[in-house]
Amino acid sequence: MRQLALCLLILIVSACMSATRTERLRVGMTKAEALAVMGRPVSFGADKQSEVMYYRLTEGDLGAHIHTYFVRLADGKVESFGRLVEPETETKYVTSMPAPPPLPPPPQ
Repeated sequence: MRQLALCLLILIVSACMSATRTERLRVGMTKAEALAVMGRPVSFGADKQSEVMYYRLTEGDLGAHIHTYFVRLADGKVESFGRLVEPETETKYVTSMPAPPPLPPPPQ
């Protein structure tokens, strides 16, 4: 049982990288250097001018909040990096289905 708990703890800690990794990033680093510092991103994005790598990183102690960070590359070099601002939202249920048609009037 102890081994299982230890394995789960290691898995949880390794699954969420720490935001302190960004302290080693510098503007002007190559993509290879940024990947060496940050590791594999969870997703990518790109447009004609730049490429963006996204990471889910923990802030604070174990069990802390997980935030999305980005590394923006232009011409193969780090142009900017930081944490995305994630708005505080209430949990709402949203549906993509249209509203049902109105009920017909009751018979008279």
